[in-house]
Amino acid sequence: MGIRILVADDEELERRALKRILGGSGHADLEVLEAANGQEALDLAASAELDVAFLDIRMPGLDGIEVARRLRESQPSLPLVFLTAHERFDYARSALRLRVEDFLLKPASEPEVLAALERALGRRGPGQDGAAASSAAAGLAQWLAESLRAELARSRVPEEGLVRYGALSGDRGPVVAALALRWADAPVEGPGTASLRAGALALERCFALRGLEALAGAGQD
Repeated sequence: MGIRILVADDEELERRALKRILGGSGHADLEVLEAANGQEALDLAASAELDVAFLDIRMPGLDGIEVARRLRESQPSLPLVFLTAHERFDYARSALRLRVEDFLLKPASEPEVLAALERALGRRGPGQDGAAASSAAAGLAQWLAESLRAELARSRVPEEGLVRYGALSGDRGPVVAALALRWADAPVEGPGTASLRAGALALERCFALRGLEALAGAGQD
């Protein structure tokens, strides 16, 4: 029996790119169904048995989150993968509540798409493979970390998201500190966003060397 994948995205170029990548996955008899909006995605899901669904979150009409909610009602075991160009915690919250297997930030690379596909295929049906489930949780934790960094960069500390991240990452313990670093004196010309992000990642690595996990968000303030 072949593999049938739904790709729902209102951007035709994105659908083409995903179809090309998925077509090169090496699976025999793989079929990719395309939907340009949420309603088309639901119609295809109602008329064809799916193995995996890749859903863009921001689509006209029914967005990917609503499509995922309805698919969870009609096909509870269908693996779902979210696609988005935005690192927003409310998206992560929805993904967790809807038990989405993976989350890809656009533009997703070929290895990222193929890895998400393999994780999703490993989660099909009630007898889900433990290793695949663990891998999918790790993938979602990685995306959630990115959304939390974005929130921290805006001087927001999303407590619920940090708790969820801890659970997905192995529940290493509670948040013990939230620090906001400020300039002692306003710089004449502040560093760019790329430099700030590089500094934040370096800070994370410094904590890791001490056996501590840190998430650092870099914002202009």
